[in-house]
Amino acid sequence: MKVIIAGSREIEAINVDEAMSASGFKGSIDEVVSGGSGFVNIAGEAWASLSRIPVKVFHANRDRFGKGADLNRNEQMVEYADALVLIWNGRSTGIRSMRDAALRHGLKVYVHTVA
Repeated sequence: MKVIIAGSREIEAINVDEAMSASGFKGSIDEVVSGGSGFVNIAGEAWASLSRIPVKVFHANRDRFGKGADLNRNEQMVEYADALVLIWNGRSTGIRSMRDAALRHGLKVYVHTVA
């Protein structure tokens, strides 16, 4: 299963292993999908590396898509992946587009809330 690990930009510390275990996806992940920026993405990539799981990074193409680059990248990620682990700080509204896109594409979605 290809799993996106994404989250609130404001999060500066997270136990990704805890989130992955709670998601129920942990034992069936073949590849981690990352947006390549922000602490949660980088922490997810590090977790994948420690777990010996390949990572596919989708970078936002700001030259081509300008302000819409993040939304375009998120859409590409959900078209590629099977599931989403969304690590949320309980306040951020910026992650809504990722969650909505994943649900629209029929991905399994797990939201892990951190304080």
